[in-house]
Amino acid sequence: MRNFKDHYLDYFITFIILLFLSFYLPRLIPGSPIDAILGGGEGVVNITDELRREVSIRYGLDKPLYQQFIIYVGNIIKLDFGYSYVYSRPVIEIILASLPWTLLLVVFSVFLSTTIGVLLGIESAYRYKKKFDKFSVGLLMSSSGFPQFFIGILLLILFGINLGWLPISGGKSPFNDFDGVYYIIDVARHLILPMLTIVITEVSGVFMLARSSAIMVIQKPYYFMAKAKGLSKYTIKYSYIGRNILLPVVNHIGMRLGKVLVGELMVEVVFSYPGLGSLLYNSVSSRDYPVIQGLFVLVAIMTLITSSVTEHFNRHVESRQGGS
Repeated sequence: MRNFKDHYLDYFITFIILLFLSFYLPRLIPGSPIDAILGGGEGVVNITDELRREVSIRYGLDKPLYQQFIIYVGNIIKLDFGYSYVYSRPVIEIILASLPWTLLLVVFSVFLSTTIGVLLGIESAYRYKKKFDKFSVGLLMSSSGFPQFFIGILLLILFGINLGWLPISGGKSPFNDFDGVYYIIDVARHLILPMLTIVITEVSGVFMLARSSAIMVIQKPYYFMAKAKGLSKYTIKYSYIGRNILLPVVNHIGMRLGKVLVGELMVEVVFSYPGLGSLLYNSVSSRDYPVIQGLFVLVAIMTLITSSVTEHFNRHVESRQGGS
């Protein structure tokens, strides 16, 4: 019970630190949010100091930082993320409008990279030190050395601009009133390039873990017993090997999901995908503090929840293995 409480205490302390960073980091960005509130651009030159002072008082920007932080934490406790300076809408509404696009991209990217990585890892371990194994290791390790935005730009130029097979930006076609299956196809076409970018850069980690775990399983006595029984290759690979590498793969997904989410934000910017990444980029550009803070808190909560779920899964599996 002590360990259980300690883990949640760690999560709480981590969340407080992230809450602190989410408040102070946006304020380190050069420039004033008052310019964005008043419209920005050259028109700001004609705005009087009195008007700036009124806007500063209205949005609480005239208060000392520590007072602003106390108000911010109090609002977070009440699940009030404030109003956007630029959009003049509640921050939670703006985030919830972009969140489904990001979840769509993350879920499909993680699913595909995990599936491909596990299948290739098992096949590579099953053919250890053969041509397929060497080729797979070399190819996937080389692909992991490139940053996501670089891979994204290459795919955008190749498939979007040169070949013209896929759309280069957005989450759906503008000015088209698609419905039903046509809408799904249109969204899927816009999803392919950003999803492929994440899969290419993330699949190598899953592959190497699955391969190394499968190689360890192949050395176990129950693997030789399965072969001695004359079981099919499919049963041996995907029942005996696949089932026994499940725990490290799930651990890997839990630990990498936060990194995938953060990296995915940059991919969204490359493809102008209408998710949280594009929203964060636009908010940083306009010094929209409430939206930036809301996005930081959301990403922190999602990462902590993922870590907690992964930890509970590990405890459950370990307890069952210990009981058996």
